[in-house]
Amino acid sequence: MAVDGAEQARAARLAHTVAAEAVRAGCEEGSAAQLVGQDGSGSARKAAEKSARGAEIKGMSQLAIDVEGDAVSVAVQVTRPTHLLSLIGVLEVHGQAREMCTLMAR
Repeated sequence: MAVDGAEQARAARLAHTVAAEAVRAGCEEGSAAQLVGQDGSGSARKAAEKSARGAEIKGMSQLAIDVEGDAVSVAVQVTRPTHLLSLIGVLEVHGQAREMCTLMAR
């Protein structure tokens, strides 16, 4: 059971890492666009998605990127296979994270 608990903790850690890096990338791009008077939402979304997909995390089962007004939100779910729990029919564990930031012209 501890082995599968460690897999779930690993999945959660990976989800938080990917979500945090993606939202940071999105806010940096979007804020830079706002600095020169442009709408930064499109560039924020593209940068966040590029960062998350570029992480190449094995088992990233869900990715949601929302840009509403000045808020950028990235939600990630990572799925990892179980080892011992698979013997009783539990084949996967999941880790989820949602990170958010606000675009600000620098």
